[in-house]
Amino acid sequence: MMKDLNQLLEKKLVQFPVPSQALKRKEAIFKETIQKQMLLILSIFVLILFVIYLISKHLSKYINTNISNLISSFEIACKKNKKIKTENLTYKEFVTLANNLNFILEEKNLTEKKLNSYIEIVNNNILISSTDENGIIIDVSEAFCEISGYTKKELIGKTHALLKHDDTSMEFFTHMWEVILSGKEWRGEIKNRTKSGITYWVYSVIKPIFKDDMVCGFTSISTNITDKKHVEYLSITDELTGLYNRRFFNLKIEEEINRAKRENNNFSFLIMDVDYFKQYNDTYGHQKGDFALERVANILKKRTSRGSDFAFRLGGEEFGVITTLDKDKMIEFATVIKNEIEALHIEHYSSKVSKHLTVSIGIVSKNGLDISNSDDLYKEADDCLYEAKKLGRNSIFIL
Repeated sequence: MMKDLNQLLEKKLVQFPVPSQALKRKEAIFKETIQKQMLLILSIFVLILFVIYLISKHLSKYINTNISNLISSFEIACKKNKKIKTENLTYKEFVTLANNLNFILEEKNLTEKKLNSYIEIVNNNILISSTDENGIIIDVSEAFCEISGYTKKELIGKTHALLKHDDTSMEFFTHMWEVILSGKEWRGEIKNRTKSGITYWVYSVIKPIFKDDMVCGFTSISTNITDKKHVEYLSITDELTGLYNRRFFNLKIEEEINRAKRENNNFSFLIMDVDYFKQYNDTYGHQKGDFALERVANILKKRTSRGSDFAFRLGGEEFGVITTLDKDKMIEFATVIKNEIEALHIEHYSSKVSKHLTVSIGIVSKNGLDISNSDDLYKEADDCLYEAKKLGRNSIFIL
């Protein structure tokens, strides 16, 4: 009986396994299911990444193409001053960017046109020249070429000495170079000569150019003041003789006396009268008299060519010369003038001293510090002229 009962229990246990074994089996099935799901999810994720990679690569290609097209179009547009073409751009964002760049380019082109217009105006109207530290011309404006009569090719590689007028002294340029080589700006009027020999005047501002605190060149900006100087010349020049007039004499004598005082230099004033000129006019007529005065003035012009010499027509037949020559040289100077005027052989049979036109000369020659004022100086010179006439005319008297 007991034996049968045990057999029956074993059959039941086989049909109904113990709970622990069932759990283990379910756990194994669950793990297997989870692993399959994870593998599936991982596969899907990898697939998604791959798809994203393909899409990104495709998009990157198009983006790079758009960027390349935009850059290329921008470069061409900048060089040719045109708008960027948007036909090759496939993205709205890049088209918008190109349109914005086109607006910027349009503003840039407009600014460049204005700038080029200003540059052209300056180039055609302002006298500009650039030189290296040795004064060799490296560039000039068209206006500079026009006024000088030289081409750029003829000017570049040369110095401004090419334009030097004979009336401009070397002392003038020496002082100019001293100023600009010291690193300072120089301003002043310069008398020049064109290629064809015509005189012109400029007012120049010369500025040094620095590199590493050293002067490496110069830029000159000039204004044509020829017309102004011509008007000025007319205002200070005697119409008949071309010498300076009395108005300019009154200014110049003060200026030169002050200069002689500052520089402790010699100052000489020569005053000269044509002998018996009233009788000459009465005999030969005023037209011949004017011609005679012109020829006398030409002698004075020829003999007062230095920068420190000035010749004047003081009125009627009276002339004056201001110079820095000392007393001994003034006697030689006056003698040459007197002899050359008589050597003109201008007929003057009404003269009591010669059959030709002659002059009497009075001279005062002093150190600038010994001169009290221009009025006293003029009176002294006039007194010397009176003494020369007392000597019989055609004479020189010096104080």
